Amino acid sequence: MENLLKPRSNGNRECPELEEVVYFIAEGSDLELHAAQSSGFEILDHYRCYKRVL
Repeated sequence: MENLLKPRSNGNRECPELEEVVYFIAEGSDLELHAAQSSGFEILDHYRCYKRVL
């Protein structure tokens, strides 16, 4: 997870500095939630996403 937050370069162009990262975690993904919290992410709210295949 921490590798995702490190500055990266794309050839000769530097990526702009990030001010905020919003990260959605699937319900029931306790390991992923723990990893995000260990990396400094905070739980802002709880969401559910619904999908219907037609």
